[in-house]
Amino acid sequence: MLGRAMLTMGARVEPATGLRRDTGRMLQALREQTGATVSLIASAESSATVIESIPGRDTLPVDIFAGRLLPVHAAGSLVIEPSAAPERVNAARRAAVDDGDVVSGLSCFAVAIPLPDGSAAALQLSTLPEDPAIRYSSVTQQVAARIREHLRADALSQ
Repeated sequence: MLGRAMLTMGARVEPATGLRRDTGRMLQALREQTGATVSLIASAESSATVIESIPGRDTLPVDIFAGRLLPVHAAGSLVIEPSAAPERVNAARRAAVDDGDVVSGLSCFAVAIPLPDGSAAALQLSTLPEDPAIRYSSVTQQVAARIREHLRADALSQ
């Protein structure tokens, strides 16, 4: 019975079929290219939740791991639901930056990943301030676009 409950909970957190399963290589490649902690984030009920995370080279001031709930002001939360701090969201790029706004000593850049059902997930990089996460905005947006295209192609083939 517990196994079924865990599967049901996991399905609620993964907003698009294959989002976690099919993106592992892309997330790992982004981590190798940037050295940053790479996280995939989804909306789960009243908050954003990390559904996958690959630790970066540096030890960050907070642990970022699958299952962690993000504050509403975190970059990854804001690109999914910007109402908490719309001034920190670039609506045209569907991106947000967090340079110590939520956690001192933590730099984050996140970009939305539009999902086939119209909702969104987020791809977030987290680094130390000496190597600001926004520095990797271009490659992060490219990977988010590849994930979006992969999910769209998957949805069309079903």
